[in-house]
Amino acid sequence: IVSFRGQGQSMLIILGYILLYLYYIINHTNKLYEIPPVSTFFTVANIYLFALIGVTISYVFIGLINIAVLLLLGEYYSLLVFLSSYKGMLLIFIFSLIIACFYVTAFFIKPLILRIIVVIFETIFFKVLLINSNIILGSTDNMTFLKSLSISENFSFIFTILLISIIVLAPLSIAISHRLYRGRNIPC
Repeated sequence: IVSFRGQGQSMLIILGYILLYLYYIINHTNKLYEIPPVSTFFTVANIYLFALIGVTISYVFIGLINIAVLLLLGEYYSLLVFLSSYKGMLLIFIFSLIIACFYVTAFFIKPLILRIIVVIFETIFFKVLLINSNIILGSTDNMTFLKSLSISENFSFIFTILLISIIVLAPLSIAISHRLYRGRNIPC
């Protein structure tokens, strides 16, 4: 079970699996999503919708599993700590959506070498960003990373910036992906 009680970054493992699956769907030789006779914009929007629904369902499912396990084990204090870190989980969720927007757009780049370079640079950038945020906010023996995000004095500012970023970034990312997708030579 992926635990939200440990480092908050463990939640991003789920996102990694979803992105790996999306990469396989987009860049596989059999593009099953191209079979239905729909517009390319509809196809691209559905790929982004898949990422959104996948992340949401996974986070909710794992959160419910953690709550059930903590209740069954009788760790009520740990359950209260877990429930009190909901703000941190919300920030990680929005940050996961931002990461998904960047990666899914990169998956539509046609030249393989350019796609690999972009994905490697994105991975390095986001890993450095997560390491720096963990160092700045830190997690001590008494407080998890998500709890430290939840009680941060800059929570409202960080939340507002991330929310504005996803509102601007998602449509922009879909538009860029649509343009990249239309530029592909689709064998029919």
